[in-house]
Amino acid sequence: MWTREELKTRGKAAFLRNYWICVVAALILTLLVGSGTSNSGNSNNDSHQTNSVGISGFTISSDNFNVESFAERFTPLGPVKFVFTVFIGIVLLVIGLAFILIRIFVLAPFEVGGSRFFIENSMEKAGLEAALVTSRENMRYLSGFTSADAVVVVTMRDCLLFTDFRYTIQAKEQSPDCTLVEITYANLKEKVRDALVQSGAKRCGFEQTHMNVADYEEYREMPVALVPFASEITSLRLIKTAEEIENLRTAQQMADKAYAALLERVHPGMTEREVVAELNYLCEKAGSEGPSFDPIVGSGPNGAMCHAVPGERRLQKGDLVVVDFGCMYNGYHSDMTRTFGVEEADDISRRVYDIVLEAQLRTLDALKAGMTGGELDAVARDYIASQGYGDCFGHGLGHGFGLEIHEAPRAGKNSTDVLLAGTTITVEPGIYIEGKCGVRIEDCCIVTEDGKINLVSSPKELQMIS
Repeated sequence: MWTREELKTRGKAAFLRNYWICVVAALILTLLVGSGTSNSGNSNNDSHQTNSVGISGFTISSDNFNVESFAERFTPLGPVKFVFTVFIGIVLLVIGLAFILIRIFVLAPFEVGGSRFFIENSMEKAGLEAALVTSRENMRYLSGFTSADAVVVVTMRDCLLFTDFRYTIQAKEQSPDCTLVEITYANLKEKVRDALVQSGAKRCGFEQTHMNVADYEEYREMPVALVPFASEITSLRLIKTAEEIENLRTAQQMADKAYAALLERVHPGMTEREVVAELNYLCEKAGSEGPSFDPIVGSGPNGAMCHAVPGERRLQKGDLVVVDFGCMYNGYHSDMTRTFGVEEADDISRRVYDIVLEAQLRTLDALKAGMTGGELDAVARDYIASQGYGDCFGHGLGHGFGLEIHEAPRAGKNSTDVLLAGTTITVEPGIYIEGKCGVRIEDCCIVTEDGKINLVSSPKELQMIS
């Protein structure tokens, strides 16, 4: 989301592009109104043609021209009607300009299509006439199209969606504001080239982080200069809209529901893989489109591996079990972690759990807009270190989430990312003791000016299953 000042600066060019269109339209409408009144009063006055120029039903004499004579000729009923006609023109002009201002500064930042507005202004600032979008998430954000088998080209005049016959019906339904270009695998680059040439683009931004070398070599042969533009495109997704936040909230509600059901089903003797199978089933039963990522289930000493791959180890009495997973709704990812115990937990396990929980609660209390990711990370890291486990917390505190499970901003020891209102961030401190156990507690949050919206509602006290 741009600040209001940035919107004014970036909207200036868009305003000027529309200003003269509005002026000409108002003038034409004014002339039509004037000519209509002139025609109605000129039925018996058609002989006035000497040294005059006819314009749409009214005449302007070259002899002794003045405002009063123009008013008489333009509106035979006199200067009063002339003034009225001019007034109508001014009103039309004001209405048109007001519409442009509302479109640029009010509607554009909050519309789904507002992303087009922002990318066009980013392109203009970078001196680009086109942008080649190839990542699934950014294509979806800009066009609404959900398949990865596509390419999107944004120009200053259009948004072109290139896809093949398998997806044309889907594209028409999901991307009505885009121009659909049907392609085959063999002629995709040719069609993109033709579109860029037709647009007159000389410099084209591209996602250098989402293009392999082979594709780059082909695109580089096109008659445009390719300019790295990935961060500018992805940054459009940094601030979440109200609709995006609701999608994230719904995804997390599914995850909370699934986790509560999991605790009722899981029992000692189950393998980690069986726990994952139950979890995936419960997430989809709750409405998830699929897992946000491959779920992590690490029991006992496996929990000390931050990203443990679920295996054949069976849950045993005394284990702590780390469960990290998320659900998806409308393409948006949730992310949460909880740690539960199997029947009982020893003193060391409980102490480690309590330290991680206190670190997370302190960090959540500190979270607010304006902090850097490094400052937020320090709240949890410093507390864990003060309890003697600093060396056991080796990963960053958290990350943004949305159409991707890992997005900007980042919260880590050296992160300078500023947490802006409307960004997302996970808060997931942990302690990992090799050979014994791991504990991680994670909530996914929306940053606000004075705090956060915590999307996770699952309890945090150490729960035991039996």
